[in-house]
Amino acid sequence: MVHRSLLVVGGLLLAAACGPSDAELRAAREATYQCDRETLWRELLAEMKEEHPATGLAREDEAAGIIESKWKSVEVSQESAEMTNGDRIAQPERLVYRTIVAIQPGGPPWVISVDGEAAHYRPELSALETFKRGSKDEPSWVVPRIQKTRVAIHQRLKPYAVGPILRF
Repeated sequence: MVHRSLLVVGGLLLAAACGPSDAELRAAREATYQCDRETLWRELLAEMKEEHPATGLAREDEAAGIIESKWKSVEVSQESAEMTNGDRIAQPERLVYRTIVAIQPGGPPWVISVDGEAAHYRPELSALETFKRGSKDEPSWVVPRIQKTRVAIHQRLKPYAVGPILRF
């Protein structure tokens, strides 16, 4: 158990060390993009497919400008038991995650929003229990995953970046 904990902590430290810099995050968060909507959509879709090759995408709504990944298992927590034909089978509870990317209306220049959502999957329940954004119960890995996606999208769209978002 101690060995496993050390691996998890080591992996988290390594991931943190390889994360984007504050300058990269700020540039990605504030960027707007000057290109036609078709090019923007194509690049966003390509990035999301590249980021989620195993699980794929749940929604690709070009008209609405929204792309959502399928839920992906991130962490296995405790196990719960499920009855199947009188036999008890251990079914793991999981924490799952999905990414949502949206093109904001009103461009060009285009503004991209990137968000993520974590949920608790319990086999005995019919629906996922989602974590409220920013709540104390939300897993600590949600924000770094969102930031990673935001920076990856910005890197892909950098040739079209024209400057920060103007807020009034």
